[in-house]
Amino acid sequence: MNKESKFAKGAILGALAGAVLGLLYAPSSGEETRKKIKEETEKLKKEAKPKVEKLIKDAKKISKEVKPIINKEIKKAKKEFENLKNKKR
Repeated sequence: MNKESKFAKGAILGALAGAVLGLLYAPSSGEETRKKIKEETEKLKKEAKPKVEKLIKDAKKISKEVKPIINKEIKKAKKEFENLKNKKR
């Protein structure tokens, strides 16, 4: 799991936990509180879904763009390593 998706997951869980705690400490009956928790959870899921999907899409795009650069640098490093190894012989 990359940093962006860990952050998004943490942000979503943090928001959800905050909403649930806020509702639990509000002076309401148990039935009202459960209803509010369910409504807030559904609302957060609806709000979070497109953001998470965009985050995943962006992360994939960045990964696709960076991968050839990283592979090129790895090849250069391997070639340099081989050159240094051969010089020692």
